[in-house]
Amino acid sequence: MEDVLASRFVLDGGDGDQSFFGSPQILQVEPSLQNARPDGVDAFVMRVSEGTRKGRLVVLTPRTLIPLMESIQLYEMASVIVHLQSEGTAGIEYDDISSNRRAIGMSFLQIAR
Repeated sequence: MEDVLASRFVLDGGDGDQSFFGSPQILQVEPSLQNARPDGVDAFVMRVSEGTRKGRLVVLTPRTLIPLMESIQLYEMASVIVHLQSEGTAGIEYDDISSNRRAIGMSFLQIAR
């Protein structure tokens, strides 16, 4: 599991806000916030490391019944709903993430090659 979370991921296209999905976004798991999720919440908290929204946090939740980690491990991809975190996210906690984000569309999260 740790190896997967250390990977770089890509969202390349998607339905929704084309100012985000119109070009590839390279993402990495934000380790300090990944463990802040309440038990039972299936989400990846990621930071855009390359792309039009570089530096922004996104929260990815599954579009399917397969948990995100299981989908990534089995298929190297997951169908996700993309939630863009509000600006000014230094030192945020999970409660801030859950209340200060908005769904901007859906895409496929893939391990970057």
